[in-house]
Amino acid sequence: MTEPATRNGFAHTSGTWGSQAGVPPVETTPHGLNSNTGVCGKQGGSKDYDVWVDSQGNPMPWISQTIYNKGQDIQVDVKITAHHYGHFTVSACPMGRASTQECFDANPLEFVEDTKYGMPKDENHPERAMLWGDGNELSYKLKLPDNIAGEQVLLQWIYWTANSCNYDGYQEYFNTHQTPASGKGNWSPALSGCGPIENIPMIRSGTVIAEIFVNCAEVSVSGESGPINPPPVPPPTTPVTDAPIVAPTNPPVVDPTIKPTNPPVVLPTNPPIVAPTSPPVNNNNNGNGCCSMDFKTCATWGNESRETCLALGSMTWLENGALENNTCLAKDSACTDNTHGCCPGLMCEGNEWYMQCKKPAARKLLRGSQ
Repeated sequence: MTEPATRNGFAHTSGTWGSQAGVPPVETTPHGLNSNTGVCGKQGGSKDYDVWVDSQGNPMPWISQTIYNKGQDIQVDVKITAHHYGHFTVSACPMGRASTQECFDANPLEFVEDTKYGMPKDENHPERAMLWGDGNELSYKLKLPDNIAGEQVLLQWIYWTANSCNYDGYQEYFNTHQTPASGKGNWSPALSGCGPIENIPMIRSGTVIAEIFVNCAEVSVSGESGPINPPPVPPPTTPVTDAPIVAPTNPPVVDPTIKPTNPPVVLPTNPPIVAPTSPPVNNNNNGNGCCSMDFKTCATWGNESRETCLALGSMTWLENGALENNTCLAKDSACTDNTHGCCPGLMCEGNEWYMQCKKPAARKLLRGSQ
């Protein structure tokens, strides 16, 4: 996505090769975010756009790339460097850095118009912006949700590629809509189905079939925010040590800017889930709690207090410090062959081919109104 500028797009154009507070390290491959540890994508081994740190290793400040009005039709521009068919979605969450996949899933932007090539709207999936078969520089008009406003609204852009399989609804869409002609065709009807989209893992390391690319853009939306579905859960005010910490989670590479008519209905899904392990135990006996991103080791930020840590949204609090002597699997580790091996507070989730240790979080399936 090129407009509005995503985090990795901002790092590509405004990053530094040196060390400067508040400036991210330069991104040389802004098209490569097909890995993901949370909701904003990851490039290579170090550039995690959920952690989103500056060139000195400190959390980046919030930098809104533009200001919209609540419910506005916005323009989202996308540049494709490798055409893999498929479609795009953009979702919004007003929780800033603490935005969760559950919040994004409940608040998609609605497709209004393909302003460049005229791909029609999918009435059964109004959140989808379909990719024209020969398109590489695209422009869509999308509508922001009527209930989302705030100074720190995060937009999540996903490119759902379809060069390996087809998503539910593709056959009906292409059989019932007149799409503009293209040299390579607008889809590959001979491919098999991708399966239920809610079973496609958002947390991933590298290519997983179906391949997706994830990005996030920081914007502001003026107006009074309405009820958020699901409502944000404030961090606990008193310590809780007798149960795993449950926080909402999880989401491909190009840049956004996007219109809704019939609001989508959110339906719950049931991906494979292995029950969470027991709560953390004292592994180092020093009694010093710390903030952790992977549920096993201590991070270098958020350690001031439990409340500070949990307010970051993607972190958890280890009451007794790092689990140094524990052989459990950290967050995002593959657990396909060890479904009960995740660290305390994590669940082994995924499908029959690939599973990872993840925070417990209800994934939701978006369907348009019929």
